[in-house]
Amino acid sequence: MPSKNSQPGDEKRSAAANGARPTKRPRPAPVGPDGQPLLAREGSHGRGLVIAVALVLGLAGWILWNAARAATETPDKVKLGTDIIEVSRNPAELAKRIERDGPRLYPGLAGTEADFWLNSVNGRWFAFAARPAGTGRECNAVWRPEQGQFEDGCIPGKLFGPTGAGLPPYDAFTEGEADNGRVYVRLKPPAAP
Repeated sequence: MPSKNSQPGDEKRSAAANGARPTKRPRPAPVGPDGQPLLAREGSHGRGLVIAVALVLGLAGWILWNAARAATETPDKVKLGTDIIEVSRNPAELAKRIERDGPRLYPGLAGTEADFWLNSVNGRWFAFAARPAGTGRECNAVWRPEQGQFEDGCIPGKLFGPTGAGLPPYDAFTEGEADNGRVYVRLKPPAAP
């Protein structure tokens, strides 16, 4: 115990003389440029590294999870080439959506202005141009669910059937099992050999 007459630092000298370790006074917390104490503590560098590694692993896991999910979902408008488009990897799901929401319009695929409608009627796929030949996009046919037909966008009252009768047809086909295969549309007729 220090005496009343002892000077600062006498404790350390007397402790050192007795063989005891001097007590360390805590260092003041580091102060930032704004005069506020910094929150960093000695030995906290390892924690920052652990947090950084956890963030990187979390980001990598999120990317892999999204990539796996995207591979199993039904993507629309997958470009395969200049004339064949994959429109679905799950025909059964696409047929259900068409039954619920109506035929699907695919505008300007494969870098062209080849807008087309895709419909499923009695388990068969039908793809056809969205408008009569020689007309612009303003004439794209419109699905009229109450009539179950398409109406010409430029000639009111002119109707096309649900299979696109009266519009230029495209070849819609599936590959693989009927329910687990893929749906494709050929935008141009195959080249003659």
